[in-house]
Amino acid sequence: MDKTEKTASTNVLLFLQVLDNDVLPLQVIALEAIVDILMVHEMRDEVDGQSQRQMLIVSLTNCVGSTEAELRTTAAEGIAKLIFSRRIPSEPGTLVRLILVFCNPISADDVRLRQSLSVFFPAFAASRSSNRLCLEECFMPTIQVLVKAPETSPLRQLDISRVGQFLLELTNPHAYSTKRSKATGNDRTLADADSMIHSRIALKLINCAIDDLEGDTNEFLRPSILRILNGIVLPSKEQAEGNAMPVGQDLLNITRKAKELAESKPKSKQVANALNKFYDRLQLLEVQDHNKENEGFADGSDGVTALIDKTENLSILAA
Repeated sequence: MDKTEKTASTNVLLFLQVLDNDVLPLQVIALEAIVDILMVHEMRDEVDGQSQRQMLIVSLTNCVGSTEAELRTTAAEGIAKLIFSRRIPSEPGTLVRLILVFCNPISADDVRLRQSLSVFFPAFAASRSSNRLCLEECFMPTIQVLVKAPETSPLRQLDISRVGQFLLELTNPHAYSTKRSKATGNDRTLADADSMIHSRIALKLINCAIDDLEGDTNEFLRPSILRILNGIVLPSKEQAEGNAMPVGQDLLNITRKAKELAESKPKSKQVANALNKFYDRLQLLEVQDHNKENEGFADGSDGVTALIDKTENLSILAA
């Protein structure tokens, strides 16, 4: 441990105490100091069995949910910076917090926060396949939070389908130049997984719809959720057949089951229509070499540019 890291380690508890107990201006300074420390130092010393590094990350993450806009913004900016610089892990739980604060109406007037995250998300998604796989893991937890948000929560104001579309745009396999045919080893595995992200998301959504249909609940049978299926980018038949992680046939079968269940319930006409529409798209893959709906995403650079343009239009996330 060098002298500067030793000094930082000595002051960690002081920064955490200020963050918990002091006035807002000093809390913001402490939070900025924590981000700077994590950017530079490893902080492996332990306090009560927990590494100082983990203590700092937990405190930083908790501040994303602060009711104080300045704390919330400083924390979100710091986490985005640390994740993109690969100074802290891009854990799904942390990313879900960033997604929710980005979409939350309470941050609508926080231009600094919205601008920072509108740059971070597309850049993070575009930088490597593993990041898009991490965003895939965030999809259902994010939707679950929105579905279960209490009536008094600002999150209830959101159109869930638009939040879903935002995440689908981030994970759209046709928006990035993944050279699957030339990839080998682990790169090939990541490229395979990357190309089927939307198919796996659709599989999870439809399984949740089936649970609702069989249990006579309606958490995932809302029109706003089923509209997410319209934004699913399906792989070409060639991609689906050559993929080391096939989900195409599973998706076709599970969609057939869901639509038949919906058709058997008189009150599920809208659900049945949405599922039938998606089932028709899946069947089309059986007779086409390529999904014509995806032609606009063939060029990776154009796809990323379009994604950044869409992300900057923050109003799409609110109902």
